[in-house]
Amino acid sequence: MSDHAALGTLRQKLFRFAAARPRLSGYLGAVSATFIWSGNFIAGRVLKETTTPGILTFWRCMLAALILLPFALPRLKKEWPVIRANIKFFIPLSILGISVPNIFIYSAARYSQTLNLSILALSVPLFVIILARIFFNEPLGLLRVFGLAVTIAGILMLLSRGDISLLVNLRFERGDLLIFGNTIPFAVYTLMVRKMPKGIHGTTFMLIFLFLGAVFVIPPLLWELCTDGYMIFSPALAGWLIYVSLGASILGYAFWNLGVANIGPAKTSIIYYLIPVFCGIEGLFLLDEPVLPVHAVSMSLIIAGTFLAINAKK
Repeated sequence: MSDHAALGTLRQKLFRFAAARPRLSGYLGAVSATFIWSGNFIAGRVLKETTTPGILTFWRCMLAALILLPFALPRLKKEWPVIRANIKFFIPLSILGISVPNIFIYSAARYSQTLNLSILALSVPLFVIILARIFFNEPLGLLRVFGLAVTIAGILMLLSRGDISLLVNLRFERGDLLIFGNTIPFAVYTLMVRKMPKGIHGTTFMLIFLFLGAVFVIPPLLWELCTDGYMIFSPALAGWLIYVSLGASILGYAFWNLGVANIGPAKTSIIYYLIPVFCGIEGLFLLDEPVLPVHAVSMSLIIAGTFLAINAKK
């Protein structure tokens, strides 16, 4: 069996599993996306001396689109009328979902430490839940609010490493403002993706999404090239480009969209709180950062709060 045929068979099995167990596949998709995206924060920190945010975001989107092109091409001509009819949906989706967020993340990584970058995981789900309540009338409920409070307590403990004075004295610099500027666009994307047009295959959807994402990064890319833009090629850069294009762009968004489709944007966004947990694990194995007792306690709170919030009855 050829690699293409084997990949097609694997996709069919995954689609059948998702259709047979939509709730379970939704949770697995959201957790998988969060795990993959946690590595994106590390990529931003590692590559800050190797390239600039616009260049990195452009190649992340373009390489991912090129990877998907052979798989989406057979359907592209057939589905083009639907795509063209919904281009006004795709343009803001791509800008808010991948162009703006990743420029913000990679820009913030140039100025802020990992401690401050983790605040992003605290902000996005809150905006999603609030916007879902406003625009889709999704209920909150006391148990969900309590679960969110427990989760936030765990993240604050993780950020402060058990020292409340660290939170009180935390200074917000340029990178911190860039992180907070990213939260609302990605929250809006999470709500928009639930309204994905019918008649477009998931692979085709991702191709258009990523291609437009690359197109709308061109203006800041050109600005960087005219000022201080650069890319220092190395084997490490090549490896990280493969990760952010194949992993964070294709698999991450595919898993996230699966979660939104099967369990809704509010529950999917709550699982995003697990990013600090995954960052801690990856930091231990990739950066040799120690795991302290405060990390274990805070991760337990985050996991418990997330479990309560996603299982809250309407």
